[in-house]
Amino acid sequence: MVHLELNGTWRLTSPQRPDIDIAMTLPGDNVTALLQAELIPNPYLADNEAKVRWIEECEWHLSRQFEVGSAIYSAKHVWLTLTRVDTLATFYINGEQAFQCSNMFAQQRVDIKPFLKQGSNTIRVEFARVDLEGLERAKTLPFPIPSAMGNNQIPHMNLIRKTQCHSGWDWGICLMVSGIYDPFQIDVISDVWLKGFSTDQQWQADGSVIVTALVEVESDHHPHEVSVDLNGERQTIQTQGSGHYPCQFHIRQPQRWWPAGYGESYLYSISVCCAEQTLSRKIGLRQLHLNNQTDQHGSAMEFVVNGIAINAKGANWIPVDAMPGRECEKRYRDLLQSAVDANMNMIRVWGGGQYESDTFYNLCDELGLLVWQDMMFACSLYPSDDGFLKEVEQELRFQIPRLKEHPSIALWCGDNEVIGAIGWYDESKHNKVKYTVNYDRLNRMIEQVIGQQDDSRRFWPSSPCNGELDFGDAWHDDSKGDMHFWDVWHSGKSFAAYLDVNPRFCSEFGFQSWPSFAEVKQFVPEQDWNVTSATFEQHQKNPRGNSIITEMFTRYYRFPTGFEQMLYLSQVQQAMAIKTACDHWRAISPVCRGMLYWQLNDNWPVSSWSSLEYSGRWKQLHYHT
Repeated sequence: MVHLELNGTWRLTSPQRPDIDIAMTLPGDNVTALLQAELIPNPYLADNEAKVRWIEECEWHLSRQFEVGSAIYSAKHVWLTLTRVDTLATFYINGEQAFQCSNMFAQQRVDIKPFLKQGSNTIRVEFARVDLEGLERAKTLPFPIPSAMGNNQIPHMNLIRKTQCHSGWDWGICLMVSGIYDPFQIDVISDVWLKGFSTDQQWQADGSVIVTALVEVESDHHPHEVSVDLNGERQTIQTQGSGHYPCQFHIRQPQRWWPAGYGESYLYSISVCCAEQTLSRKIGLRQLHLNNQTDQHGSAMEFVVNGIAINAKGANWIPVDAMPGRECEKRYRDLLQSAVDANMNMIRVWGGGQYESDTFYNLCDELGLLVWQDMMFACSLYPSDDGFLKEVEQELRFQIPRLKEHPSIALWCGDNEVIGAIGWYDESKHNKVKYTVNYDRLNRMIEQVIGQQDDSRRFWPSSPCNGELDFGDAWHDDSKGDMHFWDVWHSGKSFAAYLDVNPRFCSEFGFQSWPSFAEVKQFVPEQDWNVTSATFEQHQKNPRGNSIITEMFTRYYRFPTGFEQMLYLSQVQQAMAIKTACDHWRAISPVCRGMLYWQLNDNWPVSSWSSLEYSGRWKQLHYHT
């Protein structure tokens, strides 16, 4: 099959910095490229974060040349498919504008054949400044939409469909990366294009399952043969032009996919072939539903897999690295294997990060980790005008069909803490009806679009949430829905406060610790080995974090005598806090059916709530879980 390659080495430049002209690898990000070229200090070391903030004030351009031979030039179509383009990007081919991107979470699919010429071609990508675009969009709003400035260091990030924590969080560095984080996919098509396929499962009363594969083909009117292989059986389809073509497989004794700790996470391979094109993936056969039935305690929040009620045990997931160019399968596997090694069976993909890469979900399928999947909205309010709704719908119509094929996906959740955020900001506190209607417009659209793409899983409006159309206090009502319990960390209550609540499902709770001494030595110079040094505090993004850790020492422990002992004791304290909660909530099962602490991992070296340090090293908490 004819192939065109655009992955690999490009040139990175900036009109604001004419002195910069360096190599950059795609997939990858501009900050990683600048670091590799030794044009910036390592943002993760000492107090270097402030020294690289000039990057966000520049536009960035990527360019390269590529060859188009006669076989490609004579093709009918050359389809370019891109995902995770971050974020405001205009693509030029041979000096002519080909397309634009404005949503990191959407798929871009463009026929670039009209822009090509035989021989040498050029492609250029111009990334605009996100901070300026946010300011411009804010000016056009019919009423103010508050952003999470308690976390973000750049305003109006909520108006841009980009990873929200790129502009900082209360555990995260402000590093406004840009780039393309997934490989370029190019399909050179002359007569038939195997665009994709989806699967559906219908379980029968006798325990067998009918798997329907729906194959999407774009072709001329000539017949083409498509073969589908599953479970040692092959079926063939004769196409009659473009369209969707189904075929069914009846698996009479299916090997079921189970969450970790409940059985084998068995996966079947399925492949679809047409001409020289092959698409393949692994699927898991399982039944899953969310039980919210009313009971004597309120209403349940219980995942049921293959007829068995699951005690969900796990943590919240944030992006692997603040520099996406450092993502790789090994780091994903190490982190997720560590979760399984700690007896976890569920991961929550938090709404201030990103819809994760295929690598992440494939590993969750393999390892038996259920995934609570937030949509990418967190801690801010968001617009509900037609333009914003259209942009969100575009991302959902790509992400939901992509992700629903994974047996690990257990739940679609509308956002993180956006219902609660209505009560956080002055604008919305004083006009709750208006901002609640604004929230409901966006949330209902999300629910409707997800339902159209996947009716096999529940949609949960928000986290925390008491249930559909329930805008109550899910931080303190433990009788229904999922709960975020932060009274110990944020409100200063003792660890015993965990014993006073009986949540049906607690999807966030946590207590900070400092990094281990071995970790600190990697990013803090020896002269700054003090928890109050400017360098150490630069790696503490929660304004009261160090004070809370230190004050809690005085309640439970003799005060440590040195820096290394303070680090060590902070991790003991963190482990005891979370252990207190988990032991109690596990003991009251089936009242409580889920515990997902905040958070599993770090995206840079930092003081945080994580149980795994940036390096992947286990904190004491991870051993205790």
